[in-house]
Amino acid sequence: MNKSAGGFAFALLLTSSFVFAGQSKDLPDNLTFTTMDGKTITSTALKASPLVLMIGAAWCSECRREAPEVQRAYLLYRDKGVGFLCVLGNSTDPDIRDFMDSYGVTYPVARDNGIADALGVRVIPQTFFFFKGGVFSKKIMGAATYKELVSNIEKISAR
Repeated sequence: MNKSAGGFAFALLLTSSFVFAGQSKDLPDNLTFTTMDGKTITSTALKASPLVLMIGAAWCSECRREAPEVQRAYLLYRDKGVGFLCVLGNSTDPDIRDFMDSYGVTYPVARDNGIADALGVRVIPQTFFFFKGGVFSKKIMGAATYKELVSNIEKISAR
């Protein structure tokens, strides 16, 4: 195998280990989130409707790129029975508030309480889609586009 083919094979192996590491699971039970506006949300309450769950960090450039896309989708679906939650890890409260203010975020945002580990998240951002009942549907690794968000929200809402 020549050097460039070997490098490509290694890169492919490395990429697949990220893609397949920690296969996604249904939404865990017994988690409680406190949003930045002080509201408490339980994972049980989140299971009452289809859910879009973003996991990232306030300092993450891809998460910042995704925020306006999620905001657009949130405005379209918030009154149609779809739940949204953004969980930010390794971020201070002032950084999270700056993230929200900078991108006009009005969807619920909370600090990570262990859900990233429970879902096997090793790279950010990741956006998870769950059917009502917390049943896993799909995840997008990297910044989700508005089109991807809408397409997946339609799928989890139709069931």
